[in-house]
Amino acid sequence: MRVTLVTRVSPAGPPQGDVYRLKGLVEAVNRLADDLQWVDARRPPVGLPAHFWPPYFWHSRGPGSAPATDIVIAFQLAAAPLALSLPAPRRVLDLTDSLDWYRRRLGFSRITWSKRLTLAGIGRREVAYGRQFDQVWVSAEPDRLWLRQYGLETAVVPNGVNEKVWLDPADPKALVMVGNFRYLPNRLGITWFLERIWPSLASRGYRLTLVGRGSEAYRAPGVDGRGFVEDLLTVYRTHGVAISPVGTGSGAQNKILEAMGYGRPVICRASGAIGLSRPQREAVFVVGDTVGEWLAALQQCADSGIYRRKAAAGFQSVQVWGDAAYHQLCGFLADV
Repeated sequence: MRVTLVTRVSPAGPPQGDVYRLKGLVEAVNRLADDLQWVDARRPPVGLPAHFWPPYFWHSRGPGSAPATDIVIAFQLAAAPLALSLPAPRRVLDLTDSLDWYRRRLGFSRITWSKRLTLAGIGRREVAYGRQFDQVWVSAEPDRLWLRQYGLETAVVPNGVNEKVWLDPADPKALVMVGNFRYLPNRLGITWFLERIWPSLASRGYRLTLVGRGSEAYRAPGVDGRGFVEDLLTVYRTHGVAISPVGTGSGAQNKILEAMGYGRPVICRASGAIGLSRPQREAVFVVGDTVGEWLAALQQCADSGIYRRKAAAGFQSVQVWGDAAYHQLCGFLADV
């Protein structure tokens, strides 16, 4: 079987959610296909001869240039037009998240003018392109329900984790938040947390480590912003509890899943947990916006029995990248 994957996202890009999901999709396809053909939906570098293009552009030759294929998979909405121009009997669109749902949750006032122009009419485009594919995927149930109200049926193919490593419990007063702190929902979440919740926690001896691009910009008593860290296993090994004060965005928060994959209990706001599956929501400590609720969850983490039960439930609820996409593709092919 031959599969053509159309994408504007580079698998060699910075470690973040869409890159991880793309790599998981590639892993799934490689389990099924004899041949995987890449087509880059981005424009090649202007004025640069083809033999000097970066490796990721080498398979990019534009519409109609890909050989005959059994399935075309468009990774995210931006790849849909080019994917539809390629000959194939079956087509799949992995939206990942609904950008229209993201826009509505984030709030119009928080979006820059350039972003507003980019997202203008995005919901109509998601539905119009989605209806031309045999199957459309999203990463979480809220995205599916949002698009369903506009008549577009989708399948939930949940995100995963790079690895599952069960770590022994660590100090429950050593908190960690991992993420891209240049991403607006993360910036809004950590700013709110440091202003509203953290002073009371810091006065009780809690320590917070922030890991990820842009995290070094955040400074407060008891807070260590480390920036990008390659070895996350070591980070989680020395921190007992993961937090996610993010309250906006779409899909499932990958860093919640990642912490679960290392056997760490997670505390998150109710609004940030809606993209999780039911077993995952039951595994996390879901709290509101008061100091008392955060302290109550942290006190439960100090109980070794509760700590282990929550950590084990979270660990069991996540799967490695590629597994969900593989099973979805198997079902799709069986139904054809």
